[in-house]
Amino acid sequence: METLRKPLILLSFLVIALTLFFISSQSKSDAYRIATTPSLISKGTFGQSIVVEISYSYPEIKEWITSIQNNKILFLLEYEWLQRSNDYVKLLKDSKTNTGLLINSSQTLPSIKEHINLYTDLFEQPPIWAACSPDPCSDEIVQYLFDEKMNSLAPSLYIEQLDDFKQLKKGDIASFEIKRDAPPPSNILTRIISHPFITIDENIIGISYGTTRYPSE
Repeated sequence: METLRKPLILLSFLVIALTLFFISSQSKSDAYRIATTPSLISKGTFGQSIVVEISYSYPEIKEWITSIQNNKILFLLEYEWLQRSNDYVKLLKDSKTNTGLLINSSQTLPSIKEHINLYTDLFEQPPIWAACSPDPCSDEIVQYLFDEKMNSLAPSLYIEQLDDFKQLKKGDIASFEIKRDAPPPSNILTRIISHPFITIDENIIGISYGTTRYPSE
């Protein structure tokens, strides 16, 4: 009996080691898709989520990002902003913040590929999430992003003033824009942090993967 127990213990350790290795080897370059078909995701089920679209930098934004204590906010980053904002990119990477790509809705597919490549170079992983602005992503772009193993978002509500938080309903994916000539009000930034948002993946499927990417198949 003792002779049999030792191989079983060794086998158990081997299984545990292989499992841990598999989990740790799921690098952020492995993709996962929430949707099983090309589609725009605008609502969840389990709570409320927030997307912050950044296309312009203000001094207070860096301090605000630093003050965030949880990982519930998804930052969607514009291509041109990424090109000129290395210090912000480093801050977002160091804080392990959830990020994705903000795409101009008029962009061609080759241009979008360039945007994905830049994001991948800067963050050392392809983006999981993307949304288009000022219009929702076209069917062509949604299909392209799906083929790139990315999820396309179309927020259900845009936050422009504090009262807009009262309009949030269960399942909503809200968005707040940080753009040129529109300095973000401090009361909205504070409310975004204090509001009980959950991650988008947790909102949709009830499980939060954070920044980790999982195979879709």
